[in-house]
Amino acid sequence: MAWRLAGFYFLLFAYLGVFLPWLPPLLRARGLDAAGIGLALATVQISRFLLPPVWGLLADRLRHPRQLLAAASVLAGGALFALAWAASPGLIFACLALHGFFLVPLFPLAETLTMAALGGRPQGYGRIRLWGSVGFIVASLSLGMGVDLEGLSEPVMVGLMGLPLVLGAVMALGLPAPVGAPTPRASAGTRLPRVALAMVIIAAGLGQGAHAPYYTFFTLQLREAGVSGTVTGLLWGWGVAAEVAVMAVSGLLIARLGLHTAFVLSLLVGGVRWGLYASGPSLGWLVAGQALHGISFGLLHVSTIRLVDQLSPPGRKALGQSLVSAFAYGGAIGLGSLLAGRQQVALGYQGLFACAAVASLAGALVAAATRGRLGRPAGSRE
Repeated sequence: MAWRLAGFYFLLFAYLGVFLPWLPPLLRARGLDAAGIGLALATVQISRFLLPPVWGLLADRLRHPRQLLAAASVLAGGALFALAWAASPGLIFACLALHGFFLVPLFPLAETLTMAALGGRPQGYGRIRLWGSVGFIVASLSLGMGVDLEGLSEPVMVGLMGLPLVLGAVMALGLPAPVGAPTPRASAGTRLPRVALAMVIIAAGLGQGAHAPYYTFFTLQLREAGVSGTVTGLLWGWGVAAEVAVMAVSGLLIARLGLHTAFVLSLLVGGVRWGLYASGPSLGWLVAGQALHGISFGLLHVSTIRLVDQLSPPGRKALGQSLVSAFAYGGAIGLGSLLAGRQQVALGYQGLFACAAVASLAGALVAAATRGRLGRPAGSRE
């Protein structure tokens, strides 16, 4: 079953490997300015902020959440296909909002199904999730070379964004069903530990939100500096290669460091990384900075997912993952993208990365304060 989970992650993140680096240049070509690009990306994330708890509650009550995952994957891909015919800003935002609506359950459901399949072996999560990062590398590098050669039209690029999601729907139908999932009646008396979970989500949200200037403007910054599409794709790919390496050994790292220490460390390294980017580094230093993506994102993601799974009681696993998807990913990255778009002209790229460094270090402080609450058993009533 592990290969099916790995295959779904590969396709899901192959979509991101096209969407994140290359949607901003496409939107620039459609006539959107920096504020418009930030708003467009925020439109997708706002859906991830508002809707995951609803999807999570629904998923926890379904005996076969794989069908929900497959249907949402097809519809999210279809909304991107429609983007090819969206000429006006209003239609562009509408397509992206619809895409965000159906994108909402994909990540938390994938995490929930993976953790359920692993059972009492959560240390294996990183070795499955890393295939998503491999998919990102393959897609971003392949398309980066294509953009550099100017061999891809906008409709083809949009099609390449949506196609992995449609193919992922087929893979989703073969994913393992959660074993021994409790019925709604059996889980009615359990509740999430609100304070501990909120602190983890806030810390993770500050760390993930700090990535917003990177996701929104890194490609544009490089292109304005005269960096070719091939080198841009290589830089994105190198960052995710570091992510793959860290995820591959994340079980050993967390066993050695402890889950809480790994969580705090990832946020501290994020502060160092964005501080480096704020200094206006040369291409060589950017290569070094991209290597830190393995910790600032990879280790942060793995430790966050494992912490949320540890805190969430049986029958509330999808809800717990949906909440972290809503706030730490959707809300934080969406707000970060919106603010980055509005402030890019005033602060410049370096100023945006300085703000990102502050956000990540603030997340480390919040994470450090969670230590005394992570020992509470899932289902405790705070």
